[in-house]
Amino acid sequence: MISTSDAQRILALGAEPDKVVVGGNVKYDLLIDEARPELSQKMAQIYKIDKKRPVFIAGSTREGEEEIVIGAYLDLLETYPEMILIIAPRHSKRCGNIESILRSRSLNYCLRSSLENDSKRDLAPSVILVDRLGELFGLYSLGTVIFCGASLVPLGGQNVLEAAVWGKPVMYGPSMEDFLEATELLDKVGAGFRVDNMHDLVKTATWLLENPDESDRLGRLARDEIESYIDSTRKQIEDIFRFLP
Repeated sequence: MISTSDAQRILALGAEPDKVVVGGNVKYDLLIDEARPELSQKMAQIYKIDKKRPVFIAGSTREGEEEIVIGAYLDLLETYPEMILIIAPRHSKRCGNIESILRSRSLNYCLRSSLENDSKRDLAPSVILVDRLGELFGLYSLGTVIFCGASLVPLGGQNVLEAAVWGKPVMYGPSMEDFLEATELLDKVGAGFRVDNMHDLVKTATWLLENPDESDRLGRLARDEIESYIDSTRKQIEDIFRFLP
C-alpha cells in the first residue's frame, strides 16, 4: 500500500496483517528523475524568462480560478511591477475564455504558441497564457510563487509535488481531496500553503516574495522529503517477490 492510512483501510477490509506492506509511491521515483536542470533551462529559453523578474505560475487552473489569480496578480503588481504571470489552464480549449478575462482587465498578454518563432522578443511579456500541453511540469521550475489549481473550486486539486520536486513551496486551495497524501507531505515540512480566496493568495505570495531565503529553505525541505521516498519501485518489486511462492 502507498501509505499507512491505505494500509489501515485494506486491513479493515480483511487483508492478512503479515501480508500488508507500506511501500510508498512509485510516482516519486519518476518525479525526481524527470526534474532535470536541462528541462528547466529549455523552459527558460522558450518562455524567455530570466531570474531578475519574479514569476507567478498558476498551473492546471479551472473555470472560476483564473479570475481570482488575475485579481491577485494585479494586486501584487503594485509592489512587484516587473512580475510575470503565467497561466496554464488544465484544458487549453478554455484559453479563449481566459483571454476575455485578461482583456476585460486591460492586461497585455501573449499565447505560449506565439513565442515559438518570436525571435525579435528578448524578454517575456508580463502575462503568458499557456495554450500548449505537456510543458507545465518543466514550467514549474521557473516559478517564484506557484499556485496549483482545481483547488479553489471543488474539483479535488492537482498534484502539488510536480512543483515541489523543483524545490518550490506551493499554494493550493481547500479542495485537495484527490491529493491528500501529497498535501500531507508538504504540510509536514511547512512547504504547503493553503489559500481560500484572493486575499489569502496575495498575502501568502507576498510573504514568499518578501522572504526569499525562507522560501528557498522550505522548497529544499520539500524536495528532500520527496527524495526520501525514492526507490519505492525497487522496494515494492522486492516485496512482491518475497510473497510470491
